[in-house]
Amino acid sequence: MVAATVAGNARFRAAQREPPVLAKTPKYSPAATKRGSRARAKAESIVVQRERLMADLALLRKVRAGSRFVENAHRLLTRQWSGATWKAREGLLSAAAWLLELERSSDQGVATM
Repeated sequence: MVAATVAGNARFRAAQREPPVLAKTPKYSPAATKRGSRARAKAESIVVQRERLMADLALLRKVRAGSRFVENAHRLLTRQWSGATWKAREGLLSAAAWLLELERSSDQGVATM
């Protein structure tokens, strides 16, 4: 009876050492995936804002050729854009929008800040 118990314990320990059969786990945790989708949505939002500002720039360049505000905003959204991080691009967008607002208000003679 002691031999049967020792043999039973040995089989039990061997079964515990075998790696369990697991289903494939996802590579990323759900929280990381959620953060990734939020980051992609934020990046898409930034790109859409840039496209809108570029369209505004195109119109203003036709109407007010040679405006320094318009040229500086264009420079921010083209030359400085490619090397910038997404966080910096948000800053570039706000600066360009501010410059375009200054250009629009200079037409009325009132600068808003």
